[in-house]
Amino acid sequence: MEERGVRVAHKQKYTRGAVGHMLGHYDRSKAVPELKASVNTVLNYNLAYNDQPKNQLDFLHQRLSEIKVHNRKDVNVMVDWVVTIPQSLNDKGLENERRFFEEAYKFLNNRYGKENVISAYVHMDETTPHMHFAFIPVVLDKKKNIEKVCAKEVITTKELKTFHKDYQKFLDNNLSYECLVHSGITKENKTIKELKDNTIRNYFISQKNIFYHL
Repeated sequence: MEERGVRVAHKQKYTRGAVGHMLGHYDRSKAVPELKASVNTVLNYNLAYNDQPKNQLDFLHQRLSEIKVHNRKDVNVMVDWVVTIPQSLNDKGLENERRFFEEAYKFLNNRYGKENVISAYVHMDETTPHMHFAFIPVVLDKKKNIEKVCAKEVITTKELKTFHKDYQKFLDNNLSYECLVHSGITKENKTIKELKDNTIRNYFISQKNIFYHL
């Protein structure tokens, strides 16, 4: 099968101490010195705004006050799925790019619960357009019948194994054009810094234009 570009999706977990910096990165309230195309910052947008219009930090505090959270510094209270646009959509216009991110947002929203979504910022001002889908990892404590924060129970090994396959099926059913995001090949997760590094993109393109999932 001949593939047409690069698709990157990976997750990161954050504790309370790290959340503030990341929220500032998402909405650009904190400076981002490494921006490749700062002139495009005006094109950034938050797909979760209509569902969650509150200030990100205010919403996080509110939601955490409603559920059980262990009082430990190492508790991950936020998960961020970083979804990068496939190379096949490069130069296909902002409308097609936005449609892709809208469908990605719907998939993630349904998977992790709209009530837990902090924000879903699409960044157009870095090397490659991508979305940060930030949410609170909430599960039901079956013994106590209450909601609790537990990233380990949300982002399980099974979840990571099925994520891309389920995502591909969703896009196949909801996009009017073909968009391959699952090749059955899995690579080790990369950091956000590596995602921003254009050499990563060039490396994958050189590998016979096969789609990889980080």
